[in-house]
Amino acid sequence: MKLRHHLLLLIVFCAFPFLTSLATAQETSTSKGINGIVVVDIQQVEAKSTAGQSLQQQLKSKRETFQKDVAAKEKALRAEQEKLIAQKGDMDAEEFKQKATSFEKQLINSQKELQKKRVEFDKSAGEALSKLRSEIVKAVGNLATENDYKLVITRQDVVIVEKTVDITADVLERVNKDVDKITIK
Repeated sequence: MKLRHHLLLLIVFCAFPFLTSLATAQETSTSKGINGIVVVDIQQVEAKSTAGQSLQQQLKSKRETFQKDVAAKEKALRAEQEKLIAQKGDMDAEEFKQKATSFEKQLINSQKELQKKRVEFDKSAGEALSKLRSEIVKAVGNLATENDYKLVITRQDVVIVEKTVDITADVLERVNKDVDKITIK
């Protein structure tokens, strides 16, 4: 009887460290992440967030407007070029040379103007996207602080990830709560 009692105590004593480590491991992996390490898909948050979708719609609209402006300028310049070519026979060489030079200057100015608009558009789009990314990083930082995450890795840097480690949905929810629209200037 005494031997059985000692054997039972020995088993409990030997199994106790194993059981506590198992409980601790279970505790750290039941909440989001494993040992404070989580993953977030930044591109998914950019694409699915309310602010990101608004930004994409604005970019599409401005891009279409820009393309229409380019097409209208090209059409006007082509018509002027054709008109100049048609009038060539009615002008002397010097007058045609002056009008051709004037047309070339107009063409160069139009190209410069369109290039300037393209640069301004790209700059505005870049600033708006940077603002969105900043808001995403802020949301990730807040979630990391609140949940005591030790390391947050982007999904693009991970090949395979367990669902319990992915906090993308939480970040998306936080970004949608904090920012509904980012406007392109």
